[in-house]
Amino acid sequence: MGMIVAAVSGASVLLAAAIALYTGQKRLYRQAQLASIESEKAKAEAEEASRAKSAFLATMRH
Repeated sequence: MGMIVAAVSGASVLLAAAIALYTGQKRLYRQAQLASIESEKAKAEAEEASRAKSAFLATMRH
């Protein structure tokens, strides 16, 4: 009986660890998605600023 309890207890620990791992991976994936979105937004803003600067300098030269 003791071996069965130990096996069930061990399986519960493994299941809890698997759930924690899955939850952590899911959280990290979401964080990576958000970082990617923020990066794309920053890139677009930098490109727009570069275009505005170029347009401004072109008008200042003439």
